[in-house]
Amino acid sequence: MLKIIVRGGGDLATGVIHRLWGAGFKVLVLECAKPAAIRRQVALCEAVYQGSAQVEGLTARLINSLAEADAVWELMKQRIVCMLLRLIL
Repeated sequence: MLKIIVRGGGDLATGVIHRLWGAGFKVLVLECAKPAAIRRQVALCEAVYQGSAQVEGLTARLINSLAEADAVWELMKQRIVCMLLRLIL
């Protein structure tokens, strides 16, 4: 299964992520520690603040390492959709 990395989980990126996920890709979203999305109810970056976020059936879960992403994907049989990794710049 091909893995896609998307930088940022704002409202526009969430639309792209949703399409990639719908096509069957594993998606890893790199996000900063304090994302500033304006439309937070339709942005997966909200998972940074809440631990997880859901937008139109797509669930994102905050993780802290790449190894954790693989473990969660395996545990959830790829239905957990996206992982959010805090990106320290």
